[in-house]
Amino acid sequence: MTKSREQIYNDLVYAIRRGGGKIVSPLDALPIIFEVHLASTLPQDLAFAIDQKKLDGVEISLIGTERVLTPFAATETHSERHFGQEHRRVVPHAGFTDMHRYGLWVE
Repeated sequence: MTKSREQIYNDLVYAIRRGGGKIVSPLDALPIIFEVHLASTLPQDLAFAIDQKKLDGVEISLIGTERVLTPFAATETHSERHFGQEHRRVVPHAGFTDMHRYGLWVE
Protein backbone atom coordinates (compact mmCIF):
# COMPACT_ATOMS: atom_id res chain seq x y z
CA MET A 1 0.00 0.00 0.00
CA THR A 2 1.44 3.35 -0.98
CA LYS A 3 1.07 6.53 1.01
CA SER A 4 -0.88 9.43 -0.37
CA ARG A 5 0.87 12.70 -1.17
CA GLU A 6 -0.83 14.30 1.86
CA GLN A 7 0.42 11.55 4.21
CA ILE A 8 3.96 11.91 2.87
CA TYR A 9 3.77 15.70 3.30
CA ASN A 10 2.55 15.37 6.91
CA ASP A 11 5.26 12.80 7.73
CA LEU A 12 7.97 15.09 6.33
CA VAL A 13 6.69 18.13 8.27
CA TYR A 14 6.62 16.05 11.47
CA ALA A 15 10.18 14.77 10.87
CA ILE A 16 11.50 18.29 10.22
CA ARG A 17 9.97 19.68 13.41
CA ARG A 18 11.05 16.68 15.50
CA GLY A 19 14.59 16.98 14.11
CA GLY A 20 14.97 20.61 15.17
CA GLY A 21 14.23 22.24 11.82
CA LYS A 22 12.10 25.34 11.38
CA ILE A 23 9.64 25.39 8.49
CA VAL A 24 9.62 28.81 6.81
CA SER A 25 7.27 28.13 3.90
CA PRO A 26 3.50 28.53 4.36
CA LEU A 27 1.69 25.42 5.58
CA ASP A 28 0.47 23.14 2.78
CA ALA A 29 2.80 24.89 0.33
CA LEU A 30 5.23 23.05 -1.90
CA PRO A 31 8.13 22.91 -1.80
CA ILE A 32 8.50 22.58 1.96
CA ILE A 33 11.24 25.08 2.81
CA PHE A 34 12.97 24.68 6.16
CA GLU A 35 16.00 26.00 8.03
CA VAL A 36 18.48 24.13 10.22
CA HIS A 37 21.68 25.05 12.03
CA LEU A 38 24.84 24.53 9.99
CA ALA A 39 25.91 21.49 12.05
CA SER A 40 22.49 19.77 11.88
CA THR A 41 22.33 16.23 10.50
CA LEU A 42 18.60 16.55 9.76
CA PRO A 43 19.03 16.98 5.97
CA GLN A 44 21.20 13.85 5.74
CA ASP A 45 18.78 11.95 7.99
CA LEU A 46 15.85 12.97 5.76
CA ALA A 47 17.74 12.02 2.59
CA PHE A 48 18.56 8.61 4.09
CA ALA A 49 14.93 8.05 5.14
CA ILE A 50 13.66 9.07 1.70
CA ASP A 51 16.07 6.62 0.09
CA GLN A 52 15.32 3.77 2.51
CA LYS A 53 11.56 4.14 2.21
CA LYS A 54 11.88 4.50 -1.56
CA LEU A 55 9.70 7.61 -1.60
CA ASP A 56 9.63 8.26 -5.32
CA GLY A 57 8.95 11.86 -6.20
CA VAL A 58 10.46 13.29 -3.00
CA GLU A 59 13.67 15.29 -3.38
CA ILE A 60 15.70 17.38 -0.94
CA SER A 61 18.16 20.07 -1.97
CA LEU A 62 20.14 22.89 -0.41
CA ILE A 63 18.76 26.30 -1.35
CA GLY A 64 21.43 28.34 0.41
CA THR A 65 22.74 29.77 3.65
CA GLU A 66 20.88 32.53 5.46
CA ARG A 67 21.85 34.78 8.34
CA VAL A 68 18.85 35.00 10.65
CA LEU A 69 18.05 36.84 13.85
CA THR A 70 17.32 34.45 16.70
CA PRO A 71 16.47 35.05 20.35
CA PHE A 72 18.98 32.42 21.49
CA ALA A 73 22.15 33.08 19.48
CA ALA A 74 24.30 32.99 22.61
CA THR A 75 24.03 32.50 26.35
CA GLU A 76 25.89 33.96 29.29
CA THR A 77 26.21 32.24 32.66
CA HIS A 78 26.24 34.31 35.84
CA SER A 79 27.44 32.76 39.11
CA GLU A 80 26.71 34.31 42.47
CA ARG A 81 27.17 33.19 46.05
CA HIS A 82 24.38 33.63 48.57
CA PHE A 83 24.82 32.35 52.12
CA GLY A 84 27.57 29.96 51.05
CA GLN A 85 25.57 28.46 48.15
CA GLU A 86 26.51 29.03 44.54
CA HIS A 87 23.63 30.02 42.25
CA ARG A 88 23.94 30.00 38.49
CA ARG A 89 21.76 31.86 36.09
CA VAL A 90 21.83 31.42 32.31
CA VAL A 91 20.87 34.52 30.35
CA PRO A 92 19.99 34.14 26.65
CA HIS A 93 21.04 36.82 24.17
CA ALA A 94 19.54 37.59 20.80
CA GLY A 95 21.82 37.76 17.81
CA PHE A 96 22.48 36.58 14.30
CA THR A 97 23.31 33.01 13.38
CA ASP A 98 23.88 31.24 10.06
CA MET A 99 21.34 28.63 8.98
CA HIS A 100 21.12 26.32 5.99
CA ARG A 101 17.88 26.57 4.02
CA TYR A 102 16.62 23.42 2.29
CA GLY A 103 13.72 22.61 0.03
CA LEU A 104 11.72 19.39 -0.05
CA TRP A 105 9.84 18.75 -3.24
CA VAL A 106 6.97 16.25 -3.23
CA GLU A 107 5.47 15.22 -6.56
